[in-house]
Amino acid sequence: MSSSRRSTVWGALMAAIAAMMLLLTGCGSTATPTGGDNEIVLAAARDLAPGVKDPYFTSSILQVWEPLVALGNDGEPKPALATEWRSENDGKVWLFTLRQGVKFHDGEPFNAAAVVANFDRWAVMGYKTSPFYGTSLEKMYPSIEKWEAVDEYTLRLTFADSMPTLPYMMASWSSAMFSPKCLDPKTGDFTGLAQGTGPFKVKEVVPNQYCVIERFDDYWGEKAKAKTIRVRVIPTPETRFSALKSGEIMGVVDLGALTPALANELVKDEQFALVSNKMTITHYLTIRGDAGPLADERLKQAISLAIDRRAITSQYFYDHAVPTRNLINSASSFGKVVEPIYDVERARALVQEAAGKAPVRVRFLVPQYGTERYPYKEIAEWIQAELAAIGIEANIQILDGAAYKKAMRDGDYEIAIHTRGLSTMDPSRLLTEWMSNDERGTINKENHIGFSNIAAQALINQIPNATTIESRREIYTALQEIALEHPVTVPLFEDENLLVHNKKIRGFTPTIYGVTLSETEWTE
Repeated sequence: MSSSRRSTVWGALMAAIAAMMLLLTGCGSTATPTGGDNEIVLAAARDLAPGVKDPYFTSSILQVWEPLVALGNDGEPKPALATEWRSENDGKVWLFTLRQGVKFHDGEPFNAAAVVANFDRWAVMGYKTSPFYGTSLEKMYPSIEKWEAVDEYTLRLTFADSMPTLPYMMASWSSAMFSPKCLDPKTGDFTGLAQGTGPFKVKEVVPNQYCVIERFDDYWGEKAKAKTIRVRVIPTPETRFSALKSGEIMGVVDLGALTPALANELVKDEQFALVSNKMTITHYLTIRGDAGPLADERLKQAISLAIDRRAITSQYFYDHAVPTRNLINSASSFGKVVEPIYDVERARALVQEAAGKAPVRVRFLVPQYGTERYPYKEIAEWIQAELAAIGIEANIQILDGAAYKKAMRDGDYEIAIHTRGLSTMDPSRLLTEWMSNDERGTINKENHIGFSNIAAQALINQIPNATTIESRREIYTALQEIALEHPVTVPLFEDENLLVHNKKIRGFTPTIYGVTLSETEWTE
């Protein structure tokens, strides 16, 4: 894309934002009461409490449930409901010491029997989808054979294969704990409100409208500072902006809480603060490679070379994103940022080598959620112009979630932009799903990626036999190097957890996934 074209696109975008600001600042103000035990109202772009059919009931952001192993801001596992752990028999047996004096919100004790009940639940549920991360005992705990209580506060897990990185796999989502009494033993679904052990308990849920969480006064650790917090579902970024400006909400949470352009506009007002942290989310272009016009690997390489990632992150994310071409997010200690290569001439030459001089025509999918949380429409148009310069004509189509997923499953696309996070800090699941060409490569197969590499497959087959963290790290590094040379997908950039809040609240600090809600309180 030429510099004049970029200026035109960017100028048009900023003009639109400026016009929108004039409209939004004219909205009527609905001031939120402040101080003491008054409810704090926040907003998210999606429902953070999907309810009884969701394997978690709420996002981890709401701090209703806690895991056995938590995720530190450094990407390392740290104690939560399990205070310590050790392995035996080359990592095939793990013993966890559980925290004592912990109660679920319904008053039931947290102990090894409760943990076993949660593992029983995962076994009964099979694979369960979620807007957060899908749940599957087989995927979360590969080769697990047995889970048992050694005594009241000791849990033993036994595996067929070595699991040297198990604490990384368990961190956060994969070891969420709930009271057995709130679970249906036949289906694993919740029978009512979720009963976790966190500093907040669920008070009220209205699907796709709001949820209210309340301080749990019998919490084992430091009590939450706010008595109640309401999180409203506000799908559009402009409306979230307006609600912040008018005082209807005090802050925004979750992925894509506010677009960087709107966030930077908002903090020109001294009553607002912008806070950020690194996070586990990466934005990718998935390319259909099993058939169709982009099946030649050289075309994937060309697309990667043609995209000026740094210009995108600068102009659309105000540098609140990190350009990368590496498959694994650097929030994991097994991943890293790899500086992108921007080379239009080389990209154009690769297209001509693979497809000749006739234009390559492709369907470019954009998910609706990406236009609600991120400037995906503008980014897609930017990429569209860059691809046109190398001989690839992209037809952009914005689809709702169900249609987007169906098109990818049906192979009815050539390029799709999307996010992907790390459900655990061990990247073996992501690497296997994307790079394996057998039944383990679920994303590879389901999304028609068509990746097949003999060296990569051999490395994936070695993972179960690697008995130390160091040997696993060597395999993961080697797989990432292969993905750099032979693109599985086209990584664009790593996101930041970018949040905005009214200065009437404090303690609102972003984490590697979420925000410190339990520390959030009124300043007056």
